[in-house]
Amino acid sequence: MNEPPQFYAWVTLIVLSMLSGTFSGLNLGLMSLTEDDLNVIIDGSTDPKEVKWAKKILPLRKKGNLLLCTLLIGNTLVNVMLTIITDPIWTFLFGGLGGFVTQLMVIAVPTTIIVIFGEICPQAYCGRNSLFVGAVSTPLVWVFVFLTYPVTKPIAVVLDKLLGREISCVLSRTMLLELVTLNVESSDHAKKSGLTQEDGRLLKGALTFKDRTVGDVMTPLSTCYFLEESTLLTHATIMDILGHGHTRVPVYSGTQSNVVAILFCKDLLGIGFERAQPLREVLASFGAERRVVRVPRAMTLNLAMDYCKRKRTHLLLICDDAHTEGGDAKVAKADAPVVGLATMEDFLEELIQDEIVDETDVWHYDRQDSTLPDGKKKAASPVNKVVVQAKGVDLTAHLRKLAPVVEPQRLPPTQSTPSTSAVVAAAAAPATALQA
Repeated sequence: MNEPPQFYAWVTLIVLSMLSGTFSGLNLGLMSLTEDDLNVIIDGSTDPKEVKWAKKILPLRKKGNLLLCTLLIGNTLVNVMLTIITDPIWTFLFGGLGGFVTQLMVIAVPTTIIVIFGEICPQAYCGRNSLFVGAVSTPLVWVFVFLTYPVTKPIAVVLDKLLGREISCVLSRTMLLELVTLNVESSDHAKKSGLTQEDGRLLKGALTFKDRTVGDVMTPLSTCYFLEESTLLTHATIMDILGHGHTRVPVYSGTQSNVVAILFCKDLLGIGFERAQPLREVLASFGAERRVVRVPRAMTLNLAMDYCKRKRTHLLLICDDAHTEGGDAKVAKADAPVVGLATMEDFLEELIQDEIVDETDVWHYDRQDSTLPDGKKKAASPVNKVVVQAKGVDLTAHLRKLAPVVEPQRLPPTQSTPSTSAVVAAAAAPATALQA
């Protein structure tokens, strides 16, 4: 009959099983946190505990290959010792079952202990709590780093030379888009990440901004408001301009696709409609033809916004791609016919994935949700334009209310009235010229 094992054998079984689980769990937990991940947590986390844990792990994690070698060698060494040193325990427990069965149990039982308590359980826990477990186990890991240093250091040096610096996972724009969708639409992820539907819409707009073109967001020519170059600035014309509520109005010559200038409504300040001033003279005095900026329909939104900043304009005239030149960096020809308009507001609406509608808008932009064949929503949904009935306003009466007519001041009886010659001279004085 086999003698019972010594007390130290039971202690060794427990200690080695714990060490096996520790090395296995840390191998998954610590190695899943790269140096970049820890820096992101330190700089961006709002949880002080997470920041403290990350700072504690970072010096150890910077020695990536040395840490990897230490954990793997330690885990392998502990598992071998667990099998050999605890052999008397299994022989004592299963020695009476017969030769083959005893040998089978001597192999199967320690293997089961290693798999369940040394691999599955610790990795399942450390995979979900890697930051906490890594921070708590850091002192123990440093001890094993120094104990195995003569063996692990040469291997780590070779790995550093061959593999170079370790970096975290790099995600493309489409992968980031799917990650944002997951963190917003999944309730479990949204609760942990703190991202709202509004955050998700803004992030998706930024990630898909360069995938859209000005042709996708432009206002078609048929729905735009224009002025003809030969128009006279009469009372009806000025009231019509004010009624549409635009700050910039394209001016065409001949056909609407032949835009020759852009009128800023502020150019009309100080010009009375009683003069019936020709629009062409106003445009010439302000150099309005220089405000015309044409771009091809295929220009992406990020390039269009950058173009607006460089040209210092808020309105772009969109032309068909057939009327472009310049090789790969295509630009619209100077005389290219216009097919639509796009503004900075259109670009911002695509960026924030929402519509900007002010109190003077005649068009309401209704962004309809659409889905792909696999059921997923499109990153950038199409825009449907719906006419909004504008409330009628008598602009003439409104302006008169703002600036009421002032009655002429009566002179006191003691003062003499102006002479007839003075009145004639004042009436003959030339009118003030148009100011630029």
